[in-house]
Amino acid sequence: MAAAVSANSGMPNWEVLQVIIVVSYYAIPTMLVYALYKGRDIPFQSMFLVFGAFFVACGTTHKGGIGGTPVPQ
Repeated sequence: MAAAVSANSGMPNWEVLQVIIVVSYYAIPTMLVYALYKGRDIPFQSMFLVFGAFFVACGTTHKGGIGGTPVPQ
């Protein structure tokens, strides 16, 4: 039988998690642009840019969540 564990035990602060998510969402388009810069013969380059813009938009929504929405303790 498992011991009762709090839902927040061992979990970092909510804002810290949001910052990690934002950094990750902004790192992906950076790597996509770098891949396009290095490999100029990649087909459908515009799709890479659209995909990168999608990740920037997702990161921006998470950026708005930092310090904006209180999380019940």
